[in-house]
Amino acid sequence: MPKIYCWVHTDRLDEVSLNKLVSQDICDDVFLLVITSYHVFYNSRIYPSKAIHIPLKEVVNVLRGSGINVHAWIVTLLRSNEEFMFRNLDLYHVSKYGRLIILNPPYRKDYTWLDPANPGTVDHVVNVVNEILDLGLFDSIHLDYIRYPDNPPAPGVAKYYGVMPTYIDEYDFGYSTIALSRFRNEYGLDPKTLDYNSIGYRIWSLWRASRVKDVVNEVKRLCRSRGIKVGADVFPTPEIGFKHVLQKWDEWGIDLYAPMLYHEYWVKSPEWIIQTSLELLSRGLPITPGIHLNQLRIDDVKYVITSLIERIKTLALFTYPPASKVMEENWGTVYALLKDLGVR
Repeated sequence: MPKIYCWVHTDRLDEVSLNKLVSQDICDDVFLLVITSYHVFYNSRIYPSKAIHIPLKEVVNVLRGSGINVHAWIVTLLRSNEEFMFRNLDLYHVSKYGRLIILNPPYRKDYTWLDPANPGTVDHVVNVVNEILDLGLFDSIHLDYIRYPDNPPAPGVAKYYGVMPTYIDEYDFGYSTIALSRFRNEYGLDPKTLDYNSIGYRIWSLWRASRVKDVVNEVKRLCRSRGIKVGADVFPTPEIGFKHVLQKWDEWGIDLYAPMLYHEYWVKSPEWIIQTSLELLSRGLPITPGIHLNQLRIDDVKYVITSLIERIKTLALFTYPPASKVMEENWGTVYALLKDLGVR
């Protein structure tokens, strides 16, 4: 039988939406949001906590009691809580121009990212994951925002923010004192002097991508030691990921990749979702294609989901509870379609 995942915003759940999620029997697995860029949804010693309508443990118990596997969906390197920021300034990115990201964030004011080249960032992420594992609630850890800030931004994203979909030098991050020192010691190059189109800059980009992989590797090492699997939300392909966010995700060696095939961000047709999924599958990568239900018309929902179920045998739906009328209608379409296809 096909396996269907759903991203679920824990903080938006109430009794009605939780019961509907369970009773409709759409999802085999849930990526349950445990930490956002602002808060965690449990009592934490590491990051500020926030109370939610239904306590996290109760949500997990309800889902598990219905036979749904539950994975801890965590925002990994995006940290926007002011209390945390001003206690950990040294962990944050610095731009090519020497500006701290929290004082000059790209695109929007809360786009404040930790620098994976800083060992303190790696320690922070590992400590958060360890704290989540100690809850004993989850089947896996599912990483999100495990990358650098977008540069260049995707075409659809660039249009939304009123910028060009090209490299933006003031939004080029990774130039902290620690990162610069490490890179200079390894390669004898000063990243600040490298032209974007030069071979030296590509070496610098590959080096930064490896720092993202370092974070993944440490999380993987911890989770493996505790018998827990690791997955991640990733950009549509490793090539797109590397170009836009320094994310060479096919090298991570984790258990599940959920490429976010949100076609409107890339100004593509729904057919692109299918073709990209098949191409990734042909590489032998353990993927579950992610589709954005707010970006699809009802006919497209039927076409894309039917194609993925028949040809890929798995998919992930973003997001629940629905945050718009379009998404609510599309969730209803998904429910009816799965019944018609005989997979529910």
